[in-house]
Amino acid sequence: MGAGALTICHNKTAVQVKEDMKKMVQMPILRPRTVQHTKLFGVSLFELQEKGLLEDGVPAVLRRMVEHLRKHALHQEGLFRVNGNVRAVETLKQQLESGEHVDPLSESDVCTVASLLKQYLRDLPEGLVDSTVQQALIHHYQECGDDVSWSDMRDLLQQLPEVHHSLLRYLCHFLTLVECNHQENRMTALNLATVFGPSVFHVSPGFEAIKDQNICNKIMVKLIQNYSNIFETDRHREGCPEEQSTLIIVKGAHVTDADTKKSPNAKTPTPVPRTKAGQKNLPQNAEPLNKSSTDTPQPRQRKRKPEVISQTASDACGLAARVT
Repeated sequence: MGAGALTICHNKTAVQVKEDMKKMVQMPILRPRTVQHTKLFGVSLFELQEKGLLEDGVPAVLRRMVEHLRKHALHQEGLFRVNGNVRAVETLKQQLESGEHVDPLSESDVCTVASLLKQYLRDLPEGLVDSTVQQALIHHYQECGDDVSWSDMRDLLQQLPEVHHSLLRYLCHFLTLVECNHQENRMTALNLATVFGPSVFHVSPGFEAIKDQNICNKIMVKLIQNYSNIFETDRHREGCPEEQSTLIIVKGAHVTDADTKKSPNAKTPTPVPRTKAGQKNLPQNAEPLNKSSTDTPQPRQRKRKPEVISQTASDACGLAARVT
């Protein structure tokens, strides 16, 4: 190949390189997408409240996990006892904190979501039940034992901050739903308390740690079994009327509708006063004489009060039906 041919090839190559450079300049530069990362785990409830990350007093991320388990896991055997894969739990945690629009829960198995829920409670600073209320509950249980009243526990839990009390109430309500299906998922109130006791009550390490944790687990059983009495007022209880009327039945002379129709102007008979044994019946207008003095006023005879029976509306309906 001659020198002229080489020159022509060189010129064509130079032109092709220039065209490729122009295409590269015109191509848009792909910048990495910035993902907004919001720390949700290991953050105090007060901080989440300030950032507006609570829904009805409950952290939005925890509510998402609970709702997912409520829809897909209430009947699964071994719920909360079978732990999820550690790497899968950490990946789900990062996806939830990254704020991705795609729901990562739909792609995760039930054990992973359940394990992350327990981890969220363990990572709460100072625990869900703070040390002051926790020690008060432990001390009260040591005094009363298994006979501890739910009303005393309710009063002690009222000392919790509002955000902590709301989350504890929401969690215990969900655990009651799990316990209602214990024949299928094998998670009784005792099993649930054994799993969630250490997550809800952060017992300080020490000589009495094991003993205190056992007491906290027993308290957790009480919270699940007596949820309605401890956390719900009469106004919010499901299945109960807002106002329970009391039916008062007076035992006395029974007058039927037929009797009233026959004698509409009939007066109610007045009861005849009782006489003591050995005393003769006196005329209606006569007054008994006092042995000491006739001027001394006689004490008024007390009328016998009608016997009143107070029953709830549900019990009294059947009694009223039998009477009529």
